Amino acid sequence: MKRFSENKGITLVELLLVISLGAILSAASVPIASSFLIRSNLRDSKDKLVSQLYKAKINSMTNKENSSWGVSTTGNDIIVFKGSSYATRDSAFDQAFNHPNSINITSHEIIFTQYTGDTTQTTYSISNNQNETFTVSVNQVGNINVN
Repeated sequence: MKRFSENKGITLVELLLVISLGAILSAASVPIASSFLIRSNLRDSKDKLVSQLYKAKINSMTNKENSSWGVSTTGNDIIVFKGSSYATRDSAFDQAFNHPNSINITSHEIIFTQYTGDTTQTTYSISNNQNETFTVSVNQVGNINVN
């Protein structure tokens, strides 16, 4: 006579139970992962904007290519450019960076003065569709602050 403890294998009920538990756990983790991705995109876009502002400021202060440099934020692009305005820039030197559609950055153009890095005071608002926002401020002497 065979004893039940000697049976090796799983029953259909056990298999269905494990699959059901896996599906429930997966479904519960999707909103958490989605929220994490949206927050991560917001931080990445903020960091990208700040680094490009610093790059333009340093390029202007070091008189790179004998020119002032600026940053333009339009649509889904952050563009570092060479020149005294985006309209009259030398597009051969453009460095464009995209950010996700779920991130909104206020449209601005900022130019840093050669040698000093001075500029006009500008404030950027970076937000996502979960109403989370960062504020990046640039003052007249080119100091960049993030809140």
